[in-house]
Amino acid sequence: MAGDVLTKTNPAASTGVLRKRVMEFWSVLSVDDLRPSRGSSVCITCQHFRFGCDMQGRTLLACERQHRQLPQGAHLTHHCLQWAPSWHRQVGWAPEVA
Repeated sequence: MAGDVLTKTNPAASTGVLRKRVMEFWSVLSVDDLRPSRGSSVCITCQHFRFGCDMQGRTLLACERQHRQLPQGAHLTHHCLQWAPSWHRQVGWAPEVA
């Protein structure tokens, strides 16, 4: 317990850190479950898109709504049926797309 700072019993661990640690254990979506898109309706512009790092420092891309990781690169060229515009777009700010 003393060395594990990412447990729910430790009040010092933020929920953002916990969510990103849990992403490591999510299964990966198949590209067949996603639809190709040439417009702005891609995973990275969806309000459910999340990213983080695993213990080795590799980037994890995920859909929080489906609780599944995205295949590398698919976040730029695909979307799913649950795609919803990001609130950042509604106010004119989306740094992850810039």
